[in-house]
Amino acid sequence: GKATAEDGTVYVSHKWTSPLENEDLLANDCSTCHSDLKAEVAEIQAHQEERVQAISKKIEQLANTMTDQVAAGTLAGDKLAQCQKLHRNAQFYWDFVMVENGDGAHNSKLSDETLDKSEKAVDEALALLA
Repeated sequence: GKATAEDGTVYVSHKWTSPLENEDLLANDCSTCHSDLKAEVAEIQAHQEERVQAISKKIEQLANTMTDQVAAGTLAGDKLAQCQKLHRNAQFYWDFVMVENGDGAHNSKLSDETLDKSEKAVDEALALLA
């Protein structure tokens, strides 16, 4: 967008910022499709944060359970390899959502689908270890 320098020169700014920080944009552009974009984004991000935290705890539980069972000699071979693969998949999908940098606001459907994949993998591994 256009910006004005301290000396009054008008230039094109390439500064990226969240639309949530631009009241003019929210009032004149975003409001044509969103009655309250800030509230909508806050709801999406709260939902995602809840899921991210819950799945993170499951991934941590899985890693700790695997470590304990390997140390006890009760997890090895093919079962260990299967659990390791499921752990990698769960962590990969969880990481993908974490680095998206919008906390689900950019594409909440994709974030939810990706978290579903993470949770499915971690739940499958935890079931194998039960």
